[in-house]
Amino acid sequence: KYGKLLPQEELDRYLTEVEDWLFSEAADEATKDVMEQKWQDVQDQTTNKLAKDYFKAKQQDQADKDAEMEAEAKLAQAAAGEEDEQQEEDDHDNRRLPKKRRMEIVLKNKAEANELFGDGNYK
Repeated sequence: KYGKLLPQEELDRYLTEVEDWLFSEAADEATKDVMEQKWQDVQDQTTNKLAKDYFKAKQQDQADKDAEMEAEAKLAQAAAGEEDEQQEEDDHDNRRLPKKRRMEIVLKNKAEANELFGDGNYK
């Protein structure tokens, strides 16, 4: 996606130089501090100089995606809030049922409510 932002020839040349150094006698005889310094130089050269545009574009794309996801999350949260309000308001059964069937439903709801209350699952 962002490959066109990388300077192919320069990056290849630089990475080949680093690879040549890694397989040289100088690298074999290098201390830990020298290797760490070389690693820092390679990271600095690639991320801050050669591939600067690449990483900037990638970071911008990630920031855009994060902002989009936050906006969608806010919309979903607002929709869920409205849904909860509607659900609390519309918690009535207005069906016309025979008294016997209505009492069966009432007793079932009562048993469920007692079970939830006993388990501590209530608002």
